[in-house]
Amino acid sequence: MFAAFNSISALLAGVGIMTLGYGFLGTLLAVRMSVEGFATFTSGLVMAAYFFGLVVGSLTADRAVRAVGHIRVFAAFASLFSAATLLHVFFVNPWAWGGLRLIEGYCMAGLFLCVESWLNDRATNETRGSVLSMYMITTYLFAGLAQFLLVLGAVEGFFLFAVTSVLASLALLPVALSRSPAPQLPAASVFGLRRLLEISPVGVGGCFVAGLTSGAFYALGPRFGTVAGLDSMGIAALMGFTIFGGLVFQLPLGRLSDRIDRRRVILMASLFLALTGAGLSLLVIESVVASAWHLLLVLPFGGMLFALYPLSLAHANDHIAPQDFVAASGGLILSFSVGATIGPIAASGLMTAIGASGLFVFIGVWAVVLAVFAWYRVRTIDALAPDDKTPFQLTPRTALAVTELDPRSEEDQLSFTFEFPSHEDERQAA
Repeated sequence: MFAAFNSISALLAGVGIMTLGYGFLGTLLAVRMSVEGFATFTSGLVMAAYFFGLVVGSLTADRAVRAVGHIRVFAAFASLFSAATLLHVFFVNPWAWGGLRLIEGYCMAGLFLCVESWLNDRATNETRGSVLSMYMITTYLFAGLAQFLLVLGAVEGFFLFAVTSVLASLALLPVALSRSPAPQLPAASVFGLRRLLEISPVGVGGCFVAGLTSGAFYALGPRFGTVAGLDSMGIAALMGFTIFGGLVFQLPLGRLSDRIDRRRVILMASLFLALTGAGLSLLVIESVVASAWHLLLVLPFGGMLFALYPLSLAHANDHIAPQDFVAASGGLILSFSVGATIGPIAASGLMTAIGASGLFVFIGVWAVVLAVFAWYRVRTIDALAPDDKTPFQLTPRTALAVTELDPRSEEDQLSFTFEFPSHEDERQAA
């Protein structure tokens, strides 16, 4: 484990800095739109543009990488993301911000692709699980910590946007200073959704609902906090502890799903997500969301919210041949991304109609829909024996390249190191 960490520590540092930047920007923009008086539905559209950019980027960014290479693409996308962050300050209107969010989503898809390709090439068959877990923990940990940057300054000013831009630029350093050869890209094949639905309808449906609910929360959670009367620290705690909950609860739920029918765990997680969401809605109605009570709910709420995707992915993998794992995972990531694009728009419409609690009503309704569907499949289709399952693996919802890190795949990985040439090597090269 230590050797695997040591070999990727520089890259993980870059990932952590990058995650601080993009993880904070979404929350900052959501709060700023509330301050600027953007309508809730308008805010939902602006935030959905990011996820749409992520979808487009996940389908097309590999062409740029194949054309000019990983390091150049990483530098270009990080620079463009940094510039787009600052442009929000100069053009405060929904059309401009929607376009900038689209660009930022596309950039992040390319950055994820580059990072995960490097991690994939650095891992061996023996360390793939450890590398994937360290990457997942890094992204969740720093995404949660990013929320607390909100207390550093006023959202109306330039300072917080400058902080985000600086973080995006600093994330370049571990990659730009590397002299390592470029890794190979993963295969671009993706299962059709129809085929995936035939193989694992609960897996596809779970990924889609996970996208709907987590996309809605990421986009509109800060808006909910503002309307509910939370200050900057309260909003940061709401978002941060929800993300930390996702980090804490995923592995226990995953290990439980290795022992019993995964569909039952998906069912239980969905119902508990609906219940904790309902509790948060009641706190809004009773005007006590600003108290410490909501923190007792957001940890398990986040745990269930962010567990739906890896549980659904694991369930789908149980029914997929190992050689098809990467292509099938690409289809499942696409299903999640489409849901994440629709979620902010639909949830913002409900919030406009019934108030701030509409966010958790939206999440709760779709959680119940998934629970009912999982219950129906449990009643009608026999469960797999535990020995026939693939082991649960912590998995982030990013680019297709991350699926090749998964030890459940049979793909052999190439070795790749972040090394700097010695003076002797340079003299010999000269």
